[in-house]
Amino acid sequence: MGEVLGAVSAIAGLISLSGTVLAEGYAFIATVYRAPKELRDLLCESAALDAVLDQIQGFVDETTSIENKSAKLKDLAQAGVIRECQESLLLVQISIIRCQQVKGEEVRNLGRRIVWPFKEKETKEALARLSRIRGHLATILTADMT
Repeated sequence: MGEVLGAVSAIAGLISLSGTVLAEGYAFIATVYRAPKELRDLLCESAALDAVLDQIQGFVDETTSIENKSAKLKDLAQAGVIRECQESLLLVQISIIRCQQVKGEEVRNLGRRIVWPFKEKETKEALARLSRIRGHLATILTADMT
């Protein structure tokens, strides 16, 4: 029972983290002339992941008893999916922070713009990881609703 409650709490935490990542990311994109395409792609995948997390939270909220809160949530926690999701969202957040421009520091800002393309492989790996996690969570959600 404690594991299920922990998983429910972790899902709520992931929703909060993904919301923060999305807010920071879209705020960054709104302030920059040419935001890296890879960052926009990461934000799109993060938004899709956030939507699935919201659906899982809605499913959990609709379930009335602790016993009926899916064993799948427990499985997610034990399989490390929740931890992996959190790590991936934190990596996206770090990518956003690395890109952010600092007012009055033109040299540093230029360096950040130059360095970003060299992180392309890392970014593609993060994008693939987020997509895989989202797919796994969507599968769990679909299985629980049937």
